[in-house]
Amino acid sequence: MPELPLTTSITVNLPLLSLSKMAESKMQIQMMQMEEMIANMAAQIELLTQAIEHLTAQQQGMQAAALRSGAPFPSLCRLHKIKPAPPSDFSGDQAKGRAFLNSCELYMQLAGDQFPGEEEKISWAYSYMKSG
Repeated sequence: MPELPLTTSITVNLPLLSLSKMAESKMQIQMMQMEEMIANMAAQIELLTQAIEHLTAQQQGMQAAALRSGAPFPSLCRLHKIKPAPPSDFSGDQAKGRAFLNSCELYMQLAGDQFPGEEEKISWAYSYMKSG
């Protein structure tokens, strides 16, 4: 019986792109996708800009109407008359630490004109720390 060869080789000739052409094609697809994303973002920015311009014009119209009527514009006038309650004394209890900080921050936001700098804010907060 004749012996059969253990291996055979088959050659298939398929039209293949070279690796560099495949990489170039992939980069072109990614570039097109990025350009599409940028175009979408630019369109969104344009819409947001138009919305801001519309709201700004609306606000200016409301301010002008308030000035014509002699009524004070309500946004800032009320804030200056608010006298917030100071925070409760802090005893050093860690469980109540976040609440103390929140009340300090709220007070400083509502009465910001009392605190020209960071040192004044820190000193004021220290004055409510009785122990701990």
